[in-house]
Amino acid sequence: KGKYIYGPADKYLLVPKNRYKAVLLPDQATSADLGIGWITEDNTAAGYDQLWGDQANLAAFREEADGVREKLTREIVDCIEDGIADGAEVVDIGCGVGDLLAEVRRCRPRVAVAGLDFSQKAVDAAATTFPGGRFVQHVIDRTLPYDTAAFDVVLCTDVLEHLERPRAIAAELVRICRPGGMGVIVVPD
Repeated sequence: KGKYIYGPADKYLLVPKNRYKAVLLPDQATSADLGIGWITEDNTAAGYDQLWGDQANLAAFREEADGVREKLTREIVDCIEDGIADGAEVVDIGCGVGDLLAEVRRCRPRVAVAGLDFSQKAVDAAATTFPGGRFVQHVIDRTLPYDTAAFDVVLCTDVLEHLERPRAIAAELVRICRPGGMGVIVVPD
């Protein structure tokens, strides 16, 4: 009562603690019928493993909405590339399979890349794409597993809206960014 519902009320219910987390009704199963992104709406590592660990799902995710995610990735890097030095250390918090880091590397081939995701399948795929990169599986709760001032560029796109403590993690993003570095946070709305 008094909370927002996305889609027909008999299909999905968003819980108040996280408006991006859908709870299926007892007779329902996870489905991509309304878009591939719905397989992740339980907001668990296992749900994201279904996306990042399955090539058909990943292809559908990238193609959805006329390739909007690739366009967004390019748009983000277009806005920040002038502030990224060659050889910079760049981390992507919630890196998925590394699409944003790949776009950064396209513009700045010599950056050192690192990433974090709570999906082991995503971390494995990113590590395969970027040999020598530093990728870790980590469930984001209150802290990030990095030293203070560890990175020149800290990226975090479409992650904070899924977290229980987004302000604490925003402070962590600042903490791990070097003085004079750049933090880039993108949320859907």
